[in-house]
Amino acid sequence: FLSSTTGIFMFLAGITALLDLFFFFFNVLFVYLLSITVITFMIALMPLFAPMLLFYSTEKYFTKWWNIIVSAMLVPILMFTFLFFFLFLFNYVIADI
Repeated sequence: FLSSTTGIFMFLAGITALLDLFFFFFNVLFVYLLSITVITFMIALMPLFAPMLLFYSTEKYFTKWWNIIVSAMLVPILMFTFLFFFLFLFNYVIADI
């Protein structure tokens, strides 16, 4: 396994896997912080959108605003749920090896 061609290939594959894992964790962190930022920004705009619920013609703007907040809240919940299950399955597969 440690011949010149195979060793170089294994080294580059290992470095690529580590970089991919590194970028994956930064991507997860970025999505989490982005969802928190969206929630914060939308709550800051609440004084503009809350009165729109009172009138029929502007109720659609309030509904869209509310849907953005709910979807931004669901992103971290679903992301960490899927990450938990993925890491649990990954750990289960690695433990069997």
